[in-house]
This record gives sequence, C-alpha cells and structure tokens, in this order.
Amino acid sequence: MEMTLAPDMKFANFLNGGVAGALDAAHQAFKAGHKYALFEVVVLCACVQATIPEWATDALMEMHEQIESGRLSNLGEAFGKSVPGGRSDARARRARLREHGADILITLFRLRLDGHSFNDAEIFDLALTQLRQKNIPVNHRDIRDIAKANRAKLHRIPRGPATDAPVFGVMHPILPLSEMRRRGRPLLNDQEPRSS
Repeated sequence: MEMTLAPDMKFANFLNGGVAGALDAAHQAFKAGHKYALFEVVVLCACVQATIPEWATDALMEMHEQIESGRLSNLGEAFGKSVPGGRSDARARRARLREHGADILITLFRLRLDGHSFNDAEIFDLALTQLRQKNIPVNHRDIRDIAKANRAKLHRIPRGPATDAPVFGVMHPILPLSEMRRRGRPLLNDQEPRSS
C-alpha cells in the first residue's frame, strides 16, 4: 500500500511503516466485514495527516450515498453498531493499563529494591497507596495483572538495596494517537496562490 505523508513530518520514515501496516490491517478487517475499521482509518489518517487510502475513500463515499439516499439511517449502521474490543469497561481498563502500566511497574521495582517480597500481599497494598498518592487511577487488580505479566523481570530485581545491582528501567513504547497528532498542515485553500 502506498500512502502520502506531509514532507515536513518528523519521524516520517518511522511512521510510514507503522501507519502503512495499520492501514493494511484495517483494510483486511474492513473486507472481512468489520465496519469500524473504516472509522479507525479516518482517525489514523487525520492524526498523522496522511492521505486516506483509495479503498477507504470509496467506502466513505458509498456510505455517504447510502445515508443521503435513506438506505442507512445513522452512522451506527454505517460504521457498525458496536465498537470492537468488548464492553466499554473492558476497553477503559485496557486503556488505563496502557497509560499507567509503566507507573505500576516502576512502583513495584522500587518496592522490590526497598526489600519487599512479591509473595507478600502487602507489596500490592503499598503500591496501590503510593500510586493513589500520585493520583494514578489504578486498583489492586491492575497492579496484580501488571506484576503477573512482568513476573520474570520483577523477580530478577534484587530484594533490598545492592551496590552491585544492575540498573533497571521501564520504557513505555506505545504512543497514543493523541500524542502522534500532527498539526499545522495547511488546507488547500490556505495555500499561497501560484504565480503564473
């Protein structure tokens, strides 16, 4: 799939592969009947100011024609009546873990270095208290799930302070679309007129 990104866009080479892959995946999902994939394409292209792929433009124009002619009565019918990813509370939980997973992990790292054991339920209570003091909206289940998913990493951290211990860190590689949002690309009618 070929796509056009604004030439002055930072990280264009990095985004080209990721955006193109996401667009291809959305195209396959749309062809398989998942209408919501079209909405995701529109949001992604708007976010990085990429040209909407031709297949998505055709689908949007067909959708518009169906709405205008009365064959579709609302956008829910057009984009699918339900949002993929389960119930809204499950999606909210996954979003919370994406946003605050690194905070939970760092807190657990610090507690481990302070000498706490992961076999003791107290570590989870301490982590919850510390995270809530920082106004991070997590619960016990969130902390336990992050601890379980990172069990091997967490158990490699020495218990208690150690001068010869390796340095541990956390990197949060998921960049939300709101952070990728590019601004400032002029609209066609905002561009300087060409001299003839």
